[in-house]
Amino acid sequence: MQYPHAANRDVSLTMRTFAAFRQAMLAHRQLLMREMAEHSLHPGQAFCVASISHAPGITQAELAEELGVSRPTVSVMLQKLERAGAIERRTDVEDQRRIRIYLTEKGKARYSVMHTVFTDIAEKSVEPMSESDRAELMRLLGALTDNMQSALTERSDG
Repeated sequence: MQYPHAANRDVSLTMRTFAAFRQAMLAHRQLLMREMAEHSLHPGQAFCVASISHAPGITQAELAEELGVSRPTVSVMLQKLERAGAIERRTDVEDQRRIRIYLTEKGKARYSVMHTVFTDIAEKSVEPMSESDRAELMRLLGALTDNMQSALTERSDG
């Protein structure tokens, strides 16, 4: 794949690789937005609902940390999900100051649809690759993630 913005100048392999990664992320986001919109779902809420599904009783602070967003951002998402009847908040029986978040039956149904959408996206984007290419991509993305995590740790430590 060629990148028009790099056509008339010498661009390092690092920058061309980063551009390819960015293009893949953008295409993934566009596909995700389109597929979610077809089911009247919001992608940001999808990750929130998935996290609650995988950790019923998660707190708002834990959810914010898991999603890598601020507590106010999570608060807004939860308010929308609560209005839609997808989640419920319950006071922790052992610590009355804590509020735990659970999916309602409607939220579980929403998660099921989201899971189907994610599976469909994976089948459209990753499954056509050979098994060895998928394994190599997984290895490379793991290395990329490790590099980014190291950069994040260095920034927060420094």
